[in-house]
Amino acid sequence: MRGISFIFVICLLIILQGCNKKGNQQDSGTVTINNQLNNPQSAPFIYGFSVTEGKLVSTLSDPLNVITIMADGDTASHVIRQLYLSSSGLYNSFYKYGQYGSRTDADDVFNNLKSFDTDLWYETADSVLPNQIWIYRTSDEKYAKIEITATASQIRKDMAYPFGECTFRWVYQPDGTKLFP
Repeated sequence: MRGISFIFVICLLIILQGCNKKGNQQDSGTVTINNQLNNPQSAPFIYGFSVTEGKLVSTLSDPLNVITIMADGDTASHVIRQLYLSSSGLYNSFYKYGQYGSRTDADDVFNNLKSFDTDLWYETADSVLPNQIWIYRTSDEKYAKIEITATASQIRKDMAYPFGECTFRWVYQPDGTKLFP
């Protein structure tokens, strides 16, 4: 009986070690981010999207590879000039792959985008609008493709800066190649 229990424990350990550490991580999906301030009284932060973890995370500790949205505008005149995506990283992280006339066109390009080639990276993704496709580069040179599906912005009385929100589809390529599954 002791021998069977020992074999069972060994098998269980092998199975657990064989499980992928990323078991709960997603490499694709749809997410909405905004610049609404959380915990404003003591340690303010917003939630950004961690491409490498596949989830929303706090920006409190300024983590790498987290995409955030900001709105450039003037609250006094109630004018919002543009939305832009930014990210803390070691490199410029954004490349605009294209702007498309309809959601259907953008979906088709996004779904068929299997590889890309560029050396033209920008610090921010400026003038973010629906039906755009962006390529995102992480600090360890891994890539994600992003399709902007919706944006929103407004001046809010309870915010000192313009509110911005962005919904996007994404696919992360964690192996470092410029080839998407």
